[in-house]
Amino acid sequence: MIVPVAATVVLSIGLAVAAYTDCRWGIIPNWLTYTGMVAGLVFWAGAGAVEEGFAAGAALLGNAAVALLVGLVPFGILWLMGVVGGGDAKLLGMIGAWSGTWKCVVATVFYGCFIVLVMAVVVMVAQRRVRQTMQRMWLLLVSSAAGARGSVPQDSPRLPFGLALGIAGVLAALEHVVGLRLPWSDYSGF
Repeated sequence: MIVPVAATVVLSIGLAVAAYTDCRWGIIPNWLTYTGMVAGLVFWAGAGAVEEGFAAGAALLGNAAVALLVGLVPFGILWLMGVVGGGDAKLLGMIGAWSGTWKCVVATVFYGCFIVLVMAVVVMVAQRRVRQTMQRMWLLLVSSAAGARGSVPQDSPRLPFGLALGIAGVLAALEHVVGLRLPWSDYSGF
């Protein structure tokens, strides 16, 4: 039980740093995500080798590598399309490497999207921009349906997705790595 808890603690520290830097400066630093990805892979390989031998270490390394790719590749494609930031994609790769399971990455994405949706509603209401936001969403929808590429106005508030992913990553790791039963665990589907 010590290995999953240790991985979750280290991951949580990395996610806290990522959330802070994303909120403060609007970036998730490469030194954090790249180091986190490599360290997570090394951690699982070493933990498996120490506990049960090299074959177990190789198996855990393989699981962590798959989880890293499950986070990095789809969000890397979304980054290339301009939908998310590159730091968000690399952060999901880091979550995969440290969690060692693709289920944690998928849960992080779902929880993160829900959290950022709540953040968006709070910002819209607090800034009294509900009507303006609904009008802009309608225009983007209509222009997309017509085949035109819409753009986000410069005065739109920016939400730090790294903060949402940080919170979501900790919740998902507690659920899928440590095995903690969360109130929605029976309904999450994975």
